[in-house]
Order: sequence, then C-alpha cells, then structure tokens
Amino acid sequence: MKLDWIRRYEKPTNFLEPPHNAKVHLSGEGVEELKRGVIIEAVASKNP
Repeated sequence: MKLDWIRRYEKPTNFLEPPHNAKVHLSGEGVEELKRGVIIEAVASKNP
C-alpha cells in the first residue's frame, strides 16, 4: 500500500499528528479491503 497524498483543510501536507485527521489517497495492494473509519498507522523503519 502506498500513500499518494495527504490534505488537511484542502491544503497538501507531508505530516499529520494525532488527534488531527485529513483526507488521504492510497494506492496499491490491499486498498480495496479498507473501509471508512479504519485507522492506519505507519511504523518507522529501523533501517537507517
């Protein structure tokens, strides 16, 4: 799954902190299985 963009108040942003919400566009494998209200969390890579 790939995050294509994030928009908060219709303005593009690269980062979002809790408890804020935003519109996002996702693409790739698994996207079709998502439903409204699902919370997606990114996990930081441990590789430098």
